[in-house]
Amino acid sequence: MPKYGLHERIESVDVKGEKRIRAYGCVLAKEWRECGEDSLGRLYCYIDPAKTMSVDPTKKLVHTKAIPDGDDYCELVFRPTTEKERKDFADKEVDWEYIDEINE
Repeated sequence: MPKYGLHERIESVDVKGEKRIRAYGCVLAKEWRECGEDSLGRLYCYIDPAKTMSVDPTKKLVHTKAIPDGDDYCELVFRPTTEKERKDFADKEVDWEYIDEINE
């Protein structure tokens, strides 16, 4: 059973002066992988920026790495949103998945 919610282990790291969270052993990612549905699992990851933006539209929690993308762990970071991201997120007709794109 995971020790930290959905994850076996979580750690805080500093990458280029940016505080990030690394989450290892996501039980949901394991299930999707076993079912051959990594792409479906990655769609579920969009809940992270959606949750944070729904509480505070000025910031988003995005993935710089994601297990369903083939990474060994998920790496997440809080970043400020742009005016365009806030507008697109609020518009029900716009595909806002780009908000969580990995842009290192």
